[in-house]
Amino acid sequence: MKRLHYDSCTSTNDMLKKEHGDLLAAVAEEQTAGRGQRGNSWYSEAGRNLLFSVLAEPQGVLASEAFILSQAMALAIARTLEKHLPQKGVRIKWPNDIYVAGRKVCGILIENDLQGKCLVRSIIGCGINVNQTRFPDGLAVPATSLALETGREEDREQVLDEGPFTAAFATGNMRTSAGTTTSASICAARSAASRMQRVCLKAASPMWSTTDI
Repeated sequence: MKRLHYDSCTSTNDMLKKEHGDLLAAVAEEQTAGRGQRGNSWYSEAGRNLLFSVLAEPQGVLASEAFILSQAMALAIARTLEKHLPQKGVRIKWPNDIYVAGRKVCGILIENDLQGKCLVRSIIGCGINVNQTRFPDGLAVPATSLALETGREEDREQVLDEGPFTAAFATGNMRTSAGTTTSASICAARSAASRMQRVCLKAASPMWSTTDI
């Protein structure tokens, strides 16, 4: 996967809006206008965390099934975090946040372009708190990081390659060489979505572990 690296930018999602091509990634050391869902800001110390976006062109995915992309990325990141924090209780708050021990460690923002009823372009933006150990007072949701939970600094590049980019390949390659939908990939994602919906109906809490899906 080709990567564009920025020492500083407004946001990695912004950087990919002017780019073209499937499976292109933008990674930044600092964002000056990082954002999350519903216009919320995303705060991150420069050079301490993972700030990245992936441009994908998942042909054949209906707009009504756009949740598949968020699901794939959230599961990949959560399972990666579980490798580093096996006893900490990693939980996904669908569809955009990942928590560890009740504190937010990751946020996901996906921006889609549509053609008719299908997705033609998706920018999947992620912020993962890796080595930051101090967060501003007054955050709407308490934050944590891998470093705070493990007591040691982590290799950001290793964390990035372990899960998020693997998920990006899966979401971006939902098609055959002829450009038609890869039914196996779509069916697997739909099956996971169906299982998740059943869990949602039974659960009293909006938080789920990866083993629930």
